[in-house]
Amino acid sequence: MSDLFDLAAEFLELLIDFFPTKKNREFKRKFKELKKMNWFKHKYGSGFITLNDSFRDYILTLDMKLIHVDDDYIIKTKTELDQLLKRERL
Repeated sequence: MSDLFDLAAEFLELLIDFFPTKKNREFKRKFKELKKMNWFKHKYGSGFITLNDSFRDYILTLDMKLIHVDDDYIIKTKTELDQLLKRERL
């Protein structure tokens, strides 16, 4: 019975994520912009990774203006994303 309850709770969490909140719109905008970059698209652009809350929160913290002009910021971002993927086992 508790397994069924847990499954229903997870489904509701996923359903809530699809409502167009300000946070979700911001994430989708940044993620779409990042997927245009080859270094991001091939390693971090899969669909399942976007369901992870830690990944979503990290993407929201990125400064998109710096991503386009600063190579050191890109290297730092890649390193932090790799650490996040290890930590979250994604």
